[in-house]
Amino acid sequence: MFNQQISKMMNNDDRKISVVMCTYNGEHYLEEQLNSILSQSYPASEIMIVDDCSSDQTWDILLKYKEQYPDLFCCERNSKNVGYHINFVEALQKASGDFIAISDQDDIWKSDKLEVMIQNIGDNFLLVSNSQVVDIYGKTIGKLYEKMNIQDFSLEKLIWENCIYGHSCMIHRTVVSLLYSCRGLSSHDYTIALICSSFGSIAVIDQELQQWRRHSEATTWHSQHANNESTKRRSGVYKAIAAFVSLLILRKSVIVKDGFLKINEILDSLSDENGLTSNFEEIKNSTILLSKQTLTSYLKVAFLCMRFRKNRNYYAENDDFKTKLITFSFVFRWWYDHRYSMS
Repeated sequence: MFNQQISKMMNNDDRKISVVMCTYNGEHYLEEQLNSILSQSYPASEIMIVDDCSSDQTWDILLKYKEQYPDLFCCERNSKNVGYHINFVEALQKASGDFIAISDQDDIWKSDKLEVMIQNIGDNFLLVSNSQVVDIYGKTIGKLYEKMNIQDFSLEKLIWENCIYGHSCMIHRTVVSLLYSCRGLSSHDYTIALICSSFGSIAVIDQELQQWRRHSEATTWHSQHANNESTKRRSGVYKAIAAFVSLLILRKSVIVKDGFLKINEILDSLSDENGLTSNFEEIKNSTILLSKQTLTSYLKVAFLCMRFRKNRNYYAENDDFKTKLITFSFVFRWWYDHRYSMS
């Protein structure tokens, strides 16, 4: 049903794109981003912005643009602060376009971003582009993805960690209804990633279509760097053995349990839909096994990971014993690294 809706829309030369942005105390970079959206070669039909009770000049800036472009800007303000992720889910509901491009408040879009994305999304639910990562001054740090591979966005990989970021996404509006009906909502971009990968309906384009600003004030910056520093000090062998022993004596992580139960709830919400990827049920059931955190349940998932890797030919030319052992031990090494944080 959903694919028929998308195919019908693809035959329409006048496909409308909504840009959805959520703001909170973004006065420093907001105007630069809004101007880059207004400069698109394929113009947006609507710019939907919901402010989450900013205490700086953000709302005044939005009102200025609304006054200047009354037929383009739709600006609303929450009566109370609801948080970044809830705000985005609600804002996406308000968009009216055939496709929706998700925007951060402090990025800078390339002038052809929307044109390139609408030309490449095809009949997929989601298109993900690459990003140029810049610092607070706009100096290039690197790329978001060194090399984009569609296999990296498969459901069996995404249940471990979200590697899809909202600012780089365009979605078909059908995804919004699925997003809104999901139980156990996680972050909006992770939930969208799980939904679209469940249908095997993700496309990627390895072009840097926006500058993604990273700075020390960002919450994700602190959590990513702290986690990287704390986990890289131990060897893989140590981690696997430590996890094996911990699971044997039933030393469990509440964070891992809650995280995989939340993922399972999202996937379970999709179980009655048509067109799900062939191994959807196996992957969904594996999240229950991962939440149990017993040695037996993790051994089952380890063998499952081996089979998924073989079926997708992830081994390439390295089909030796060492590579298979590394694949098998992944589940245990992952548990060691993420038992205190699944971010």
